[in-house]
Amino acid sequence: VALRMAQAPGEWLDEAAMPPGDGGWRSGSALGLAVVAALRWGHDPALAIEKAARIDGDSDSVACLVGMLLGGAGGEAVLPARWLPGLQAASEIGALAARLIDVDELPWVAVSDLHGHARAFAALLAFLDGELGDRYRLCTLGDYVDQGPEIPQLLDLLIETKARLGDRFKSILGNLELALLRSLGWPGWAPDSRWYGRWASRYWNSGGSTPAAYGARSADELARRMPSAHRELLANLPWCHDSGTHLFVHAGMSAGPLGPQVAALRARTLPAEHLFLPAPLRDKGLTRVADPSWDRVVVSAHNGSVPAGGFLRPNRVVMCADTERTGRARAVVLPARRQFTVDVAGR
Repeated sequence: VALRMAQAPGEWLDEAAMPPGDGGWRSGSALGLAVVAALRWGHDPALAIEKAARIDGDSDSVACLVGMLLGGAGGEAVLPARWLPGLQAASEIGALAARLIDVDELPWVAVSDLHGHARAFAALLAFLDGELGDRYRLCTLGDYVDQGPEIPQLLDLLIETKARLGDRFKSILGNLELALLRSLGWPGWAPDSRWYGRWASRYWNSGGSTPAAYGARSADELARRMPSAHRELLANLPWCHDSGTHLFVHAGMSAGPLGPQVAALRARTLPAEHLFLPAPLRDKGLTRVADPSWDRVVVSAHNGSVPAGGFLRPNRVVMCADTERTGRARAVVLPARRQFTVDVAGR
């Protein structure tokens, strides 16, 4: 019946042309009307929901059912982008949905700050492929630039790894990438000499500057010499990744509900003070924060003073960020929490 109604000619606006039934006040009628709308206007989910909302009856229930049917078939991508910012509890709902659909239960491998150690990362990837094959997901936790010998090569390797692993690979932004981007003028692209001066005076170890790796000595030179693929990679990195069971972020989260904090990171909200960076990306104090009320495990690195065994709580995993000092890539397998390091020889 629903298929026949969906194929019938004419407009379905308000009650004048509503299919037979009681307006959706009974469950069978509501589901029937929703199926009609989903079948007839499934090519345009926004229109299908609007049509359902226009009936003279239990319109909100029918419209919700239409959204459920089309969302179940096509996921979040079927919703108009302009609707998403207004959704209440979007982060919490997304996390719960991720838990429901994460049926493969592939382990996550989180990788601590790499700081331009491309060969160590390549050795880690070879080790993981040998140990786990294609049965793992990978998340690098930021700070790819500065303090290391192979910064451009590491960015190339991140691009290659994304092309090879696809959705199994997530790389997120660290404070050093954001400092670089701000020096280049992000969210625009007019180099910012104030930010470049702060980056140069507060962020680099001796001999570890990213501009030097590109043969640049100023923000203007770096903007000219840095390949567009590298700039676009860093500019498009998410500021966190929420798998539904684990929340990956560079430094950490403040105590309290995660939803608003995740929303601010997804919106790429900058502090009001021009020369500051968001706390979840730069505050080493957050590497020691674990709130028992969190409903996900928060995973980060960023702090080289964390013990080699990490900072571990029921809903918190912090790895030591010591690759710049040791030259070894550090990783943890989740949820098992098995930590290991790999040197350039794969040992």
